[in-house]
Amino acid sequence: MVITSSDGLVVRTEEASYDHAQGVVHAPGAVRFSRGGLEGSAVGLRYERSRDLLSLLDRVVIHRDAAAAGGGSLDVEAGGASFARGEKVVRFGRGVRIARPGETMSADEIAATLAGDSERVQKLELRGGSHLLGSSEADGGVKGMRARDIDLAYADDGRTLQHAMLNGDAGIELAGAGGGAGRRLLGQFIDIALAADGTTPTSILAQKAVELDLLADPSTPARAIRSGVFQAAGTAGSRLKAAAFSGGVDFRETPSAPAALRTAISSTLALTLGDGLGRIQSARFGGGVVFTQGALTARARDSQYGVDAGTLHLSGRDEKTGRAPQVLDDRATIEGDTVDVQLDGRKITADGSVKTEMRAGGEPTGGRGGAQAAGGAGARVPAMLQADRPVRAAAGHLEYDGGARLATYSGGVDLWQDQVSIKADTVVVDERSGGLSARGGVVSRTEFDRADAATTAQDPATMVVTSDRMAYDDDARRLKYAGRVHLNGAAGDFSADEIVVSLRAGTREMERLEADGAVALAATDGRRAAGKHLTYWTESEQYDVGGTPATLHDTFGETTGRLLTFFRSTARIVVDGKEQKRTELRREIKR
Repeated sequence: MVITSSDGLVVRTEEASYDHAQGVVHAPGAVRFSRGGLEGSAVGLRYERSRDLLSLLDRVVIHRDAAAAGGGSLDVEAGGASFARGEKVVRFGRGVRIARPGETMSADEIAATLAGDSERVQKLELRGGSHLLGSSEADGGVKGMRARDIDLAYADDGRTLQHAMLNGDAGIELAGAGGGAGRRLLGQFIDIALAADGTTPTSILAQKAVELDLLADPSTPARAIRSGVFQAAGTAGSRLKAAAFSGGVDFRETPSAPAALRTAISSTLALTLGDGLGRIQSARFGGGVVFTQGALTARARDSQYGVDAGTLHLSGRDEKTGRAPQVLDDRATIEGDTVDVQLDGRKITADGSVKTEMRAGGEPTGGRGGAQAAGGAGARVPAMLQADRPVRAAAGHLEYDGGARLATYSGGVDLWQDQVSIKADTVVVDERSGGLSARGGVVSRTEFDRADAATTAQDPATMVVTSDRMAYDDDARRLKYAGRVHLNGAAGDFSADEIVVSLRAGTREMERLEADGAVALAATDGRRAAGKHLTYWTESEQYDVGGTPATLHDTFGETTGRLLTFFRSTARIVVDGKEQKRTELRREIKR
């Protein structure tokens, strides 16, 4: 039997009946049909004239050739279908699969709204277990979608996808460059608008339990971002140029080995995109951020992350605690009004109200692992400081080079540890060599161990020095002061152009003190000496003064010579190699 409709639909079946009163045609068996370039089959057919509704009852298969009018091939498989010709809506049910050029979709049910000629699709509504698989391999193009329900809107050609709304356990997959690793976005709700090519996103909104995964490729590390809300947009229909996350952000980045995982937790995150989601140029965390990599932790109200450069710019005090931006690990804590971090190599710059604490033990701030501080192989502490005690500093500016393990403080520097302190315009601490230097208005207070000959107890010897410059060489165990030096300590009050303090090997005990250039000494017992050069030996408490001439003033008068030697605890004096008895000296009276 052949049934032909006025719009060209031809139906062939072995058996059919027509109920004239109801206006219903019913064919219970196998049915084949065709219209233009479209043909198909089903089991069972029902047509209701009053509703102009054609229903295919079971095992529906539809095929359209690529050359057919209406544009492109079409293959449909469904458990049933109906066509409300007046409403121009085709509904497929009980498990549907539709394949068209560039896309394959499936769902429990699919409803298609057709354009005026009933040949072009305006929109598709997928309900229940909905999936769409695209064929785009262009960088950033949509490769697939899934959700409980999906609504799709098409351009006037009926083939080019323009907009999609996904609701319920939603997800989209975007292609990577050159067909490589792509990007996945998940959320309970996703709204996506596409460019004229039908595959390139121009805006995306995702809400509730958002997960964005940017898979690794040879030039880009893997990144994963979790949040409550995600929004991304381009300009004038272009690719995505910016993205924003809110509602609590969890950011993870996996650089190439040996660099450690980078993580950040914040309230918000704003991304600047180079050309779509695959190219993140910078990331700005806001509302309180904690950034970590290995042993390093960075905290601030806001943080700008230079993705390509691997840099952090920390700014803003925490609105709840008032804490300044801070970088810390098991070796050090650094804070300032702003802090900049170069993550590879750990170069750190801090500005404004800088405060630091360097701690004993653990991995140095500049290391990636394994190096030990304070007595280990990784960092050396200047001998004037205790290796097992924290060292604190305050300054206007700090530059720390983790690779060189060099800290340079400037701008009103105050560095201290217990009773030891250094104030200067600039202070440099070298953790690799154990060296320390300062310049510009230097005021230092240093404690050295001093062995008591009677008890062998360690009695600290305090020394306060002002100078233009100061430098400690740990290899030479030598502390050098230069430029208008004034030193006050247990050995007396010294003034000179330069003073060098040498320590005994392996100890914090002073071995000798050497002063050069316009040397003046006021000893603790009232004696005064002057000359071009002075050496004080701690163990023998011996002063050697040289000059042209060298002079010594004491209660017995004035002694002069090219080399004078005298002692703290005795009245002995040696002048040019000849020992003198102080009782035979007479005071010279000048008239």
